[in-house]
Amino acid sequence: MPAKAMSAVGRVAAATAATGVTVLSYAAYSARHVRLVKTGPAKETLLAQAVEVPESGFKGKGDCFRLDVPGHVPIERFVHAFFTSWLFKLERLVLPVATTDSLAKDFAYSRVNEFAIWTAKERTDSELLATWAEEHSPATGATWMRVVHGKDDDGKPKTCLEFGSAIATGDMPYQKAVMAVAMPLHLAYSGLLLGAAAGNIDRTE
Repeated sequence: MPAKAMSAVGRVAAATAATGVTVLSYAAYSARHVRLVKTGPAKETLLAQAVEVPESGFKGKGDCFRLDVPGHVPIERFVHAFFTSWLFKLERLVLPVATTDSLAKDFAYSRVNEFAIWTAKERTDSELLATWAEEHSPATGATWMRVVHGKDDDGKPKTCLEFGSAIATGDMPYQKAVMAVAMPLHLAYSGLLLGAAAGNIDRTE
């Protein structure tokens, strides 16, 4: 397997190493909140549109996780909570670019369009679509977040937090092998990231 592919696998493994130690804390969190459900992104979303672009390499495939939280949460606050959650901070330790909570907040509130390996490609009042790439890795992808506001059974405000992603895949055998190993880890880690972000909402402005 080429060195670049091995490097990509190493980064995925490092980023997901925290999964095991977070299962109990996430289970405790989810027991007090609406169950996390993996779904496909709705057709009208920025992610669903992005994965259909032939040049993207996403081949029409994207994943999406949804979680309801109480209150009215703007997209900026969700993004801020996501990138400053304790779990994502572990991932930030292995990123090739140094990051800070201040930079994460600037990215969330559109004061800058780049954060670590992410570049904001499109923003709306309820969505963020960002692409990512690493200089020494063949892997590229997209990260997406959306908020959907509504009311719970008691008529109180609630927000559905949606987090999804897409990863460009190649047709070479080694690329398929990398994805076969990385995808289950990616999906497990993505669900935990959303749970950690939801738990961080009240700690952000």
